[in-house]
Amino acid sequence: MTTKDVTKVVKYWLEAAVHDLEMAASLFRTGKYDYCLFLCHLALEKILKALVARITKEHPPFTHNLLYLAGKADIHLSKTQIELLDQVNRFNMEARYPEDLKAFYKKANRSYAKKYLEATREIYKWFRKKLEIV
Repeated sequence: MTTKDVTKVVKYWLEAAVHDLEMAASLFRTGKYDYCLFLCHLALEKILKALVARITKEHPPFTHNLLYLAGKADIHLSKTQIELLDQVNRFNMEARYPEDLKAFYKKANRSYAKKYLEATREIYKWFRKKLEIV
């Protein structure tokens, strides 16, 4: 990709990530905790795709796996960050597929969603700073 293309792709993914993080907060406020968590995953996926595009100068891969995307972006994660992304990865599957929905609905209460929304915001900020540095 040209520098102009990279800038355009990064902007696309970053704007989508900002929107999804805002929507996650909105869904939390309205008590839609399951979809709040799903949008937490999407926000992190999209900020990571912006990082992948910026670092590799290529379109990000078609994947939802946060740990894979972090690896593609050559981001060195702490053990705590790896555990967080592993857990948030599950929100993508659990919120989508019927065999997981019932258990996910039970788990996705206010305190659980608050914990992961706050953690998502923190790691999102960390990724955002990395995006500015690169």
